Amino acid sequence: MSQFTRNCLLGCAATAALAAGGMAQAQVAVVGAARPAAAAAPAPEAAQVQEIVVTATRRSETLQSVPAQVTALNNDTLTRLHASTFNDFATMVPGLSFQSNSPTNNLIAIRGVASSTAELGSGVAIYLDDVPLGASTQFGLGSQAFNFNLFDMERVEVLNGPQGTLYGANALGGALKYVTTPPDPSAFYGRIETEGSTTDHGSLNDGLRFMVNMPLLNNTAALRIDALQ
Repeated sequence: MSQFTRNCLLGCAATAALAAGGMAQAQVAVVGAARPAAAAAPAPEAAQVQEIVVTATRRSETLQSVPAQVTALNNDTLTRLHASTFNDFATMVPGLSFQSNSPTNNLIAIRGVASSTAELGSGVAIYLDDVPLGASTQFGLGSQAFNFNLFDMERVEVLNGPQGTLYGANALGGALKYVTTPPDPSAFYGRIETEGSTTDHGSLNDGLRFMVNMPLLNNTAALRIDALQ
């Protein structure tokens, strides 16, 4: 092979290598140029998660911090559900079931644990704030004797599973806790709610509920009044 031919072959190989390198660099440049364009696109706004504070462990803490299964229904949620009594929201709570013995009395079960005629005791503790409700003896047959109207209730907490350490021996299945709205010393305001209905071959049905919050002593104390009819 002559010197000219050998030099030509080497030159052609070098040219091909440079061309291949140039193509590779061009591809990298294109990919690198696409990254700033993607980064420059406006990112969707992160969803705002509402912080829910509960007192399931006898102290105020966020729902995410409670080491147990807790369902919390605040006043806004109860209003959207048009829930005025226990029967109106009970079907929305996982693990909670009930049997209505009368319009004001229910036999409640959480995770299938409830009282029976054989046990003659309650399996679910009922609390209004920090006050236990219901029969303290076996003669109560485990029934919920108080079916609260949920007007102006701050929230309802349902605790699944045994809660005996914090809520006593009657909380083998869990606990149902009604938390009332505390007085607000920062402002004067009120709320009125009415309802009406008719029944075939019967009379009119109506209801009236109102709440008033009154600051006292230069906004250092407050009085909150709820009335139902």
